[in-house]
Amino acid sequence: MQALMHSNLTANAHDIPHSRGIRRASGALWMQRPNNGARFIMENVDPVRSASDVTVPADSDSEAREGIREFNEAAMAASRTQDAAAKASLWTEDTRFLPPGREMIIGRAAVEAFWQSGFDRGVYDLVLESVEVISLGDGAAYEIGRSITRVRTADGSSIDVRGNSLCFFRRESDGVWRAEVDIFNARP
Repeated sequence: MQALMHSNLTANAHDIPHSRGIRRASGALWMQRPNNGARFIMENVDPVRSASDVTVPADSDSEAREGIREFNEAAMAASRTQDAAAKASLWTEDTRFLPPGREMIIGRAAVEAFWQSGFDRGVYDLVLESVEVISLGDGAAYEIGRSITRVRTADGSSIDVRGNSLCFFRRESDGVWRAEVDIFNARP
């Protein structure tokens, strides 16, 4: 394995911790290095020029698709039973959640409160559809999706709120694919 050297930083790829913002895919390694004291920059030391440069094994694609399908099924079931705790368990403990018209929500407990608030305001059903699922390798994937959230109004009628989403998933140590970053919005 080639050693990477920058200023006073030397490391082998296996010595770099795999955490948020530091990823390795098909030889590309993102790492932090000091720049002007306390500031950090990210540098790709082995550039990936296009998506075709990154080869993800077919089994990674199918694992990601299956894991995200299971996520969607569980999220829809939890919505139908109005179980905010079960629904929130599908997001990572330190998730970042960006609902429309609101500040970013951080953490599973805050996501649970968000879903409970929705159920309290009449949300009773959710339909999720994956439009595109792309494995990024190494237990990471993203999904572009569509949704229909069904809300019961005060007069007893129902409205459908259609939406689009982009969600980044991480397969955690228990093998479950959970949403790490989730952004969604309403569409006409």
